[in-house]
Amino acid sequence: MYIYFNGDLLNEQANLPITKELSFLRGVAIFDFCGVRNKIPLFLDDYMDRLFNSASQVGLKVPVNRTQLGRDISNFIHRNNIENGYCKIILTGGYTEDGFRPRKENMYMMPVGEINYDQSVYTQGVSLLLDEFKREIPEVKTTNYLNAIRKIDQLDKAGAVELLYHDSGQIRECSRCNFFIVKDQVIITQSQEILKGITRKQLLYIARKTYDVEERPIFVEEINDADEAFITSTTKVLFPVVQIDGRKIGSGKVGPVSKDLLQKMNNHIKDYIKDN
Repeated sequence: MYIYFNGDLLNEQANLPITKELSFLRGVAIFDFCGVRNKIPLFLDDYMDRLFNSASQVGLKVPVNRTQLGRDISNFIHRNNIENGYCKIILTGGYTEDGFRPRKENMYMMPVGEINYDQSVYTQGVSLLLDEFKREIPEVKTTNYLNAIRKIDQLDKAGAVELLYHDSGQIRECSRCNFFIVKDQVIITQSQEILKGITRKQLLYIARKTYDVEERPIFVEEINDADEAFITSTTKVLFPVVQIDGRKIGSGKVGPVSKDLLQKMNNHIKDYIKDN
């Protein structure tokens, strides 16, 4: 396997000087994670938009322009023969001489294999665990997942797949997903202080063709009255949520809107592949 490092494809066993890397020393890094199907990077423009936006917000500079980055991603996918899987792009503060000040950014790409979930998550739904927390710079996809990782045991004990973050009385997002509720056939998702996922964006696009959609604050008490709930992400696409903190959502079973949107999303992805 190869990794991408500053424009070159290197053997993954290459000895890189991580001891001077700000991502290693201070956690200065952003990333993005693009799905690949039939060797085609899905919704690539959206992922590049977010990468450049994240970099700008934290004061980092992507070392290549958009056109070159698109070429590099395609070359990386083909060199690694990624038929179905993911391309992870990481931009760091680069090497530092004093252990604090960035000098020149480094950009890496890493292949990630296909992730297959048991079909029961789609047919029976999943559970979430409420957690009072707000991500630092929530609009940016950083590599800091410390809060979620340190609570893995809590998730496992609760039989939950994700933490559902809330603060100041508002539901925000999950640690790795966006969150939606459905009430009276209206699809509702948080609009503020979240990472706006690419799958979220695509789902809102297709949902608006059939349903009323509201992007607005969601308050914690609203989840108790929701008919349905679901989460979206690059790897999961759409997981129906049937329980939060041990309390049933709606009937406690996967609802018709969640089923419909999952099918529409899968068809939307197939159409994208055909067109690209």
